[in-house]
Amino acid sequence: MSKNKSDGQMNAGFEPPASAGLAVGESVVFLDQVFTSRTLILPDGRAADVIKGRISASDDVLHNYLSKHADFKQTE
Repeated sequence: MSKNKSDGQMNAGFEPPASAGLAVGESVVFLDQVFTSRTLILPDGRAADVIKGRISASDDVLHNYLSKHADFKQTE
């Protein structure tokens, strides 16, 4: 069950993890080889959406998750 915050500061205090692999502003596109649309729940609790069979990884957590998942192929 999700809880809504009434003060409008849903992301207050959230800081993404420091990125050692991807540079700031850099993203890598992966192709979903099974679904054209789905929502992934990452190990850190965030959600990431596949849209039109593509998903862009802009941080190490998402990049590592997609790299290890057999359904995703990194574009060149």
